[in-house]
Amino acid sequence: MARKGLFIAFLLSLLVAFFYLRPILFKKEPEPLLSDRIPVGDFIGKINLIELARESHAFMFFNRVPFREYLSYDFILAQSKMYGIQAQKPIYFFANENGEWGGLISVQDSSKIFNGINRLKKDFLIEDTIVGGQKVHRLKKEKIYFTYGKTWFFVYKGNQLPKRMYHVMYSRKGDEHLYWKELKRLNPYKNEHVQILSKWSKWMELGIKSVYFAHDTDSINTYLKGSFVFDQNSPIKLKNNGLSFNSQFEGNKSIQFHFDLEQFKNNLTHPLWSFLQKYASKIAFPLKSFVKAWEGDIAVVEGGSHLVKETYIETEMDDEFNMVEVKKTKEVLKPGYAILLSMNEFQKQFVAQLFAKGIMRKQNNRFHILNSPPLKIIQKKDFLFLYSTDFAPKLKNKPLNGGYWTQNGVKYSFVVEQTDNKNFSFSIQFPLISYLKSKMF
Repeated sequence: MARKGLFIAFLLSLLVAFFYLRPILFKKEPEPLLSDRIPVGDFIGKINLIELARESHAFMFFNRVPFREYLSYDFILAQSKMYGIQAQKPIYFFANENGEWGGLISVQDSSKIFNGINRLKKDFLIEDTIVGGQKVHRLKKEKIYFTYGKTWFFVYKGNQLPKRMYHVMYSRKGDEHLYWKELKRLNPYKNEHVQILSKWSKWMELGIKSVYFAHDTDSINTYLKGSFVFDQNSPIKLKNNGLSFNSQFEGNKSIQFHFDLEQFKNNLTHPLWSFLQKYASKIAFPLKSFVKAWEGDIAVVEGGSHLVKETYIETEMDDEFNMVEVKKTKEVLKPGYAILLSMNEFQKQFVAQLFAKGIMRKQNNRFHILNSPPLKIIQKKDFLFLYSTDFAPKLKNKPLNGGYWTQNGVKYSFVVEQTDNKNFSFSIQFPLISYLKSKMF
C-alpha cells in the first residue's frame, strides 16, 4: 500500500513538474520585428504609407491629380484590410547601387493575401516557384519576386533571392542590423513619413559617414531634405556670405557657394582631396594650384543665348576650277554663361597653368575653357570673372549657399546649411504637379 502511495506521489510530482517547466522547455520564440528581418543595402529606409497619403491629401485634391481617389488615405486603408496587409505600420526597404532592392510589409491576416495575388494575376503574368521550401511568386515581365509569411510580405528585385529570403525567413528577435538602429535613434527626421539612411561606399570616399534623407509635401511644393554627417570634422566650412552676381542676373541654372577653405588647404590627407584629384586628373586640372589661389566663393549662371561669330574653313572652286580653302565666318546662337571665383595673390599662377595644360586657350579677343563658348575675362586682385554675354553682370555680396536649375519646365531650388563641424543639411524644393506633368507629357 505504501508503495502505491509513493508511486502515485511520484506521478503527481512529475505532472506538476511538467506543467511548471513546460513554458520554459517549450518556450515559443518571440516574433521578430520587420526591422529584424529586413536586409541592409547602400540605402535603407521606411515609409509610413497611410500617413504619407494623409499628408498628400491636400496636394492631390488642390491640384486635381488624376486617380487621386486611388491614392487617398481611406482607399489605401480599405484595400490593405481587404487583402490582409497592415498598412498602418511602416514599410521597410533597402536598395543597392546595382539596382537590387527589396521591401517588407507588415501582414495582418495572411489568409487574405492569396486573394490579392489572384487579383494581380488578372492584370500581370505571374509565375509560381519554390525557393528553399517557400512558395515564391514572380512577375515575369518585371522580374519582381514576392512571398509572404504569417506576419510579413516580402517584395524583391535582384539576383540574390535565396540569400535575401533566408535573411527574411530565419532572422530572430533582436537581429536588427546596426544601420537600422542608427536610422531609428540618430535620424534627424524621425517625425517624417519617409526616412532614408545611406551608408553608400561612394559617400565614404568623401569622408562622409552617413547621409539621411526625408520627404515633405504641402499643397504646392514637395521638399527633399537631407543631412550629411562627416566621419571627422569637415575640412570645408560654409561662410555666411560672399561675392556673387546681382539678383537681376538670372538664367536657367544658377549656383553659388561661399566656403571657408583654410583647414582644407592644410589637410591634404583628407579623403575629399583624393576624391577631387581622381576627377581633376582626367583633364589634367591643376587642383592644388586652384585651391591655393581660390578664396572659396563661386557663382555660376547659365541661361539665355547670344550670337557669336565663328570662323570656319570651306573648300570651294576658284575661277579656274581649282579647289581652294576659303576662311569664312558665321553667326551661331550660343548659351549664356558666367563664372565668378574669388581669388587671392596666386591667381596669375593658376591661370598660367590652365593655359600651359591647354584647359584654357585664347582665340581672337575671347577665351575658351575646354569646349566652352567664347568668354570674356576680367581679372581683379580679389576675383576672376568669365562671361559670354555682351555686358558684364554686376556683382554683389549675398548670403545664400545654394541655387536652382530648370529642367523640362520645372524649377528646382536648393539650399545648403552647416549645423556644426560634422553636419551639413540641405533642402531641394520643386512644384510636384509640374514635375508630374513633365513626366506624363
